[in-house]
Formats: sequence, C-alpha cells, structure tokens
Amino acid sequence: MKEIPAHASRTAPPKGSLARAPHTCAILMVALLTATGAATASGPQPQNTTPAAPQAIQPPLLKWQRGGCYSSWCETGWYSSPAVADLDGDGKMEVIAAAYSLFVLDGATGSPKWHVDPPASGARAWPGVVVADLNGDGELEIVSAHGGGYVRVLDHAGNLLWTRRPADNELRSLAVYDLDGDGKLEVLVAVAVYASRNQWYVYQSDGTLRGGWPQLASGAAGYAAGCYNENIGVGDLDGDGRGEIVAPSDVHYITAYQRDRYIPTTPAAPYPVLRGEGLLSLPRH
Repeated sequence: MKEIPAHASRTAPPKGSLARAPHTCAILMVALLTATGAATASGPQPQNTTPAAPQAIQPPLLKWQRGGCYSSWCETGWYSSPAVADLDGDGKMEVIAAAYSLFVLDGATGSPKWHVDPPASGARAWPGVVVADLNGDGELEIVSAHGGGYVRVLDHAGNLLWTRRPADNELRSLAVYDLDGDGKLEVLVAVAVYASRNQWYVYQSDGTLRGGWPQLASGAAGYAAGCYNENIGVGDLDGDGRGEIVAPSDVHYITAYQRDRYIPTTPAAPYPVLRGEGLLSLPRH
C-alpha cells in the first residue's frame, strides 16, 4: 500500500448550493398541513384540480474531479467501474476505483487516501471493483481482476490477502457470491481467452481453487468460448437456497453450473440438461 503524496491531490472546486429534495418536501408538507387545517376550521373548500407546475431540474454541479491523479498525470481508466463503501467504519464513504492501480479516495472531497500498484506492470483493471465481506468476519475486502490473468483481494486498509493468476489473458469478468450458504463468499472470474475450455474459475474466500473448476473442462460436454465482457451471473435458479452460475461466452449458447459444477440426476429445471458434466446448455435466440 502506498500513500499518495499530498502534492498529488488537486484542490476541489468550491461547492455550489444545491436545493435538496428532502427540504423541498418538508416545505410542501408544511404548506399542505396548513391548508388542510384551514379548510377543516372553515368547512369544506373547493378542490383545486389545477396540476402543479413541475419543478425545474437543476443541472448537476461538479463535486470533485481528477480523483487518484498524480501531480502531473493520471492513469487511464478502462472498463472498470468504481465502488462506494465505508471501508473503515467511520460513517464516511470512500470511493474505490481501479485503472491499473487501485485508488481509495475520500468520498466527500475526492482527496486521495491510499493506493496500491497493479499486481504486475501493465495489468489494467477490467471488471468493476467489488467490495464485500468475503469471510464473514465483519470487515470489508476489496476484490479486483486485471490484465495478465490476475485476481487480487485486499483487506479494507489495502493490505494484500491473496493473489491468483489462473491465466495469462485478461480477466474481464468478476463476481462474488455465497454459493454454499455458509456465510462466506466465493470469488468468480472469467478469462478473455480464444479457446473452448477453461474460461470460468471459482475461488474460495481464502483463495483456494474450488473443486470441479475451471470450467468448461477439457472433455466436458457443452459448448463455450472466450469471455470478453462481464460474463458471469449468479443466483438461486431452482429455489434450493444455493447459487447457480450463469455464464455466457462468445458463442450462441449460455452455460449454467451448480456451485460444484455438478447438477442433480433428475433436475427440476425446465431447460435442456447435459447430465453428468455439471452443465446446462441454454440456446440464445
């Protein structure tokens, strides 16, 4: 973890005034209650059916900019979206963003708090940063995936917990989910690889590769190719309280896996099943 020098930050522009909706609602509520009280005291009054004039939409005001920039330059951002969370539990939100390095900024001012270099030179971040309590200890972890095939987990203060490199190509997909219902989140990534095998990887919260992964395994039934965008969805598809992994790729099919890649012998799902390989093939129309 590296502290960003004070001279690297830029003075945020002065804050403009911004009419807030809660204040407006409070004023309208007071006016409504007052009018209602007057009508009650003097008897029923004719109802005004004239529609209220819409309030003007105010243009956005710049709060801060150039967050995470150095004194004379900024890293180029790609597809990765930032996350917002209270990392240190002080009641104030931080912005967690990744270009190549990962930056943590004060959410109110945009001033830098700390940053961590990429896991390797040139390993830019592809998918959005994920902030979640992976191991159920009440502390947040920061998960990012990068070019060069790196997935990395930091603690809430930026200390490295683990790094894995399942492939040489970019990891362009990232998700976390409690697949087992045990209170710990698994980390799922997918590779932008020009191949029909080994696109999806699942890691336990401690970085251990989960049994049965990667998929699509060599010799397995099914059809898949590289994952070039956000190619992971996770949810409880069959109502058993556990997550299934839905994974499109660069073909005309979507594959779906159970948490351990295996599916029941007699599935209840009303879609085509290739039994014995943990794979559901869903044609895309």
